Amino acid sequence: MPSDLSKDQVNKSLKASILDGSSYAAMQGLTQNYVTPFALIMKATTAQIGLLSSIPNGMMSIAQLFAPTLSERIGSRKGLIMLMAFFHALMWIPILLIPFIFSTGQVMWLITFMSISTIFDATSQPAWGSMMADLVSEDIRARLSYVKCSYLA
Repeated sequence: MPSDLSKDQVNKSLKASILDGSSYAAMQGLTQNYVTPFALIMKATTAQIGLLSSIPNGMMSIAQLFAPTLSERIGSRKGLIMLMAFFHALMWIPILLIPFIFSTGQVMWLITFMSISTIFDATSQPAWGSMMADLVSEDIRARLSYVKCSYLA
């Protein structure tokens, strides 16, 4: 636990992390489960659905390789998390507008925008994990994870 944080500050941050996790789970449930049906409405082929599942996930892994360097350049884990969360949320605007903007290649645009959105999301995750490691001692991390997962369920 960082020496410059009081116990009250740590507790406040941990409560905020549970709210953050709950909000993230709600966002995932309200968006990710509908991407494939959205693609199917755009007449996606089986191969395109496969790409829609695999390309963003591959980009996620690559983005996380560069996340620590980006966090150091920005100089603030919280700053990186907030910036990436903003751009991740902002990506839903072009995703939802695809049927109205593009008359052809809609599914490829969906794959592209979903990949970019996933990159923004994935880039924040190492910084978030690092912040949680600073706030929670090893002996209570498992208990916090249990509480957080019970809220998410």
